[in-house]
Amino acid sequence: RLFKKDKIKINIEKLQEILPEACNHGICGSKNLGNTCYMNSSIACLSNCTELTTFFLSKQFKEHINSSNKMGFNGKLAKEWYELLKEYWKTDKERGNPYKIQSLMAQKYKKFGSVEQQDANEFIVLFLELLSEDLNEIKTKKYYELTEQQKNETDSQCAARFWKLHKERNNSIITDLFYGLNKSIITCTNCQYKSITYNPFSSLSLLIPNSRQLPKLKYLNFSKDDNR
Repeated sequence: RLFKKDKIKINIEKLQEILPEACNHGICGSKNLGNTCYMNSSIACLSNCTELTTFFLSKQFKEHINSSNKMGFNGKLAKEWYELLKEYWKTDKERGNPYKIQSLMAQKYKKFGSVEQQDANEFIVLFLELLSEDLNEIKTKKYYELTEQQKNETDSQCAARFWKLHKERNNSIITDLFYGLNKSIITCTNCQYKSITYNPFSSLSLLIPNSRQLPKLKYLNFSKDDNR
């Protein structure tokens, strides 16, 4: 709610307008390139993020390609993702072929080029980081020092300051759609002083409790009237 004013605007309804009548509408498998179940399932999840898919299939992404960013692929990954999404959404193929996506990922991370099983969450996080760099509107990343929350700052004010600095180095549709801030509190065991910072994240790992732990867990219940 705090940071939507600088978000890239996407018209989701446009997705239906650009799709042909006879097409997959995203219901498509992926060719297995070895033990690539982790990658195929990751691609299926990301493909069904409607705002992201609309951003690509409407060709809006072309206006945001950073062809000089060596931290990504100078736009190659974004272009290959667009080509793969076309197979998933605009054809009647049973399976798309993510070979070129895998090849590019393997250039940065060799393990993704092997035929061994990898972690799906790790693939998604690293893929989004590289895709974000390909679409990053920041040409030169400035250096800045992060200072912890000050006594005169509210949580909202401090979070807004950290987010502003993050966006000054990472401004892309990926940042808008997938990133948030995680409040971190470090307390000194001697003097009890608390250091509070807000760190960007794109993924939160949650433990799956066993049956013995379930009764001890407390769940937050949100009503339909809650503005969240």
